[in-house]
Amino acid sequence: MKTSTHRLASVLAPCLAAFAAGSLTAQTNLTLPAPIAGAFEDFQSFAEGADLSAAGWTVTNFTSEINLEPSLDDPTSLSYANWLVINTNRLLSLPLEASRRLQVAPGQMINGTAVTALLQDNFIYAESDTRGGSQVQFLESPDFNCTGKTGVTLVFYSAYEQNQDSMGAVEYSVDRGETWLPIAYLIDRDDIVRDEFGNVDAESTLMTNHGDVATYSNLDGEFFGGTYGSFIKAPISPELAPFIQGRVNDNTTESKRVEVYRLAAADSQSAVRLRFAHAGTGSWYWGLDNIGLYSIPPKSAPQRPSVTAPASASFFSSNVTVTTPAFAAADPGQKHALSVWQVALEGAAFTPETGFAAPLQEISSTTALTSLALGLERFFPGQSLRVTVRHQDQFANKSAFAEPALINLSSTFPQLVPGTFENFESTTEFETPAGWTAENQSDELTYPGWFVASTDTLGGLGGRRTQVPQALDGQSLFGESDTQSGQQIMFITTPEYNLTGRSGIWVAFRSNYEQNQDSFGGLEYSTDGGTSWQPIVYMIDASDILRKPDGTVDTIATLTTPYGDLARIIGEDGERIPLGSYADFILARPLDNLGPFISGRLNDDPIESKRYERFRVAGVDNQARVSFRFTHTGTASWYWGVDDFGIYSESALPPTTPLVITSLSLLPPAAGGPSPVELKWSSVAGQKYAVQSSTTLGVWTTLQTGITATSAETSFTDTSLTTADSARFYRVQQQP
Repeated sequence: MKTSTHRLASVLAPCLAAFAAGSLTAQTNLTLPAPIAGAFEDFQSFAEGADLSAAGWTVTNFTSEINLEPSLDDPTSLSYANWLVINTNRLLSLPLEASRRLQVAPGQMINGTAVTALLQDNFIYAESDTRGGSQVQFLESPDFNCTGKTGVTLVFYSAYEQNQDSMGAVEYSVDRGETWLPIAYLIDRDDIVRDEFGNVDAESTLMTNHGDVATYSNLDGEFFGGTYGSFIKAPISPELAPFIQGRVNDNTTESKRVEVYRLAAADSQSAVRLRFAHAGTGSWYWGLDNIGLYSIPPKSAPQRPSVTAPASASFFSSNVTVTTPAFAAADPGQKHALSVWQVALEGAAFTPETGFAAPLQEISSTTALTSLALGLERFFPGQSLRVTVRHQDQFANKSAFAEPALINLSSTFPQLVPGTFENFESTTEFETPAGWTAENQSDELTYPGWFVASTDTLGGLGGRRTQVPQALDGQSLFGESDTQSGQQIMFITTPEYNLTGRSGIWVAFRSNYEQNQDSFGGLEYSTDGGTSWQPIVYMIDASDILRKPDGTVDTIATLTTPYGDLARIIGEDGERIPLGSYADFILARPLDNLGPFISGRLNDDPIESKRYERFRVAGVDNQARVSFRFTHTGTASWYWGVDDFGIYSESALPPTTPLVITSLSLLPPAAGGPSPVELKWSSVAGQKYAVQSSTTLGVWTTLQTGITATSAETSFTDTSLTTADSARFYRVQQQP
């Protein structure tokens, strides 16, 4: 469902002023016993499209019809108006993105075996993506007998993809459906309403009306819909807040997981019924398999860990290491299964039971981590961070979160290389800065290429562009796609910079970027006048990063897969090519080496990619001709702003050869005056030097700076001597 639709998050908590929350993958490491007898369904005994009622399963729908003829080969037909059993082979034959539906989030283990498929042979499925109107589909299980069973836990394999207007709900009943209890409510995380402390406001989240959420009339003609609460049966109250889960819009793997939920009220109950609801308006899909109830006797929670972090860290560190003691079991046989790290800004609401109310990042790992290399790419210089961790055992028992550790990020930058800083304030608005070269292949509209824009101009294009104040300061260089139509393909290249004698080079800039599902943002560098280019970063929708079976990035597939909605470059015949791929916008080669530079960003997230980007670029150390190339492409696909661009050096390199004065000579005097002195020294072509003199070896006077060598030996003539000079000393220094 790749479209260019944008919708603003309904509410952003104050503590999320500069960041988006959430992890892109869900990791699971569980040890499961056999399921409770009679409380497991893998749908293998049902034929495709079979009536499930004989086995006690009930399906109900209020789905808009498209094609009233039933056909398992047509997802727009009557057959797909409801939950139905189909086979994975059938799914692969349907005219939809089947491979998308079969993806699996990495890092999931059940009983020591990696989960490589969530939908296996026959499974039950709800389709919304290919249909028009509204799709409202309910599925209820038979009543399962859990008499005498404790620790009742629901486990199911879930191939779910969130859309900006869809909902997935899971509830249970212990009184044959008379009343219902919450398990999980899955909605777009941008639609979660929070209070001033970052806590979920369940009533507002579930009762706010949205113009794009599904609607329906029930069998009595009563109208429902428009709110997420329309599709649930548990009473709407503040107590539902812990069950509301924000999922990532249009992400192909984030919600492809083994879901595990403890059903506390189901212990020893004779009639435990499950209810699944899916609602959307052309809004992806939900596949379910291996639905089971398990008796997992509860153990004590693992012991609460502690966390240690350095009190301060440089913003220009690649990461900072935080540590925690090894997993501490509370009961015999208890083993580590999952560590969950959370990071938030200082001041964010925190409780040991739930962690931060609105974490900036949540990082899960199935390995017994005692340390985490926390990346700093999501933060701004001068901010203060808090980090905590929680441990979970193999039966999903969770420890309390550790008391958070505080990390202060310094705002000290390495040394700025003179002449490389550009804040765009001296450039006339709507033009490009002197020395920067812009080109484009955009359709000729209002803003076909990069231009310098004021904050007022950006605000006029849409408030999202100024939503994170730290991402821009005054005028900035800007590439606009969102308000345009057709194709936007724009490039801009910096002047060449001489970095001879410089090492530890970083390039840094404020980045006011928003990812769209079909946009691309790239940064590359050249050290040979643009003859060849090397990678720094390629920003694409995280959902478009394709992976190999081992979970690593399939670089070639990611960059060369054609998409109908990508911008299309102009080919050699002067016409746009039929389909575009991300590789079309990249000059670095070979493509197979570019995997580490692909950076997945979140579609339609107004704050996640608004950062102070900084990259260590080792390939430009001690190079004399360095330039950088920014690329932004899209089809009405948001925007990219760049501000405060600069090149920074951690240290100067020593001369490549010893700096030696090779000769010192008196030249013939001119018109009877003092004799000039000629110095010669060994040099490196392109390197700059300064010459100083002294009469005492105590105080040195600079005679000349910026002397650029053109060969292996350079000379300078001192004409400042006077008849009073009895001795003169000289020294030569290499300059940055």
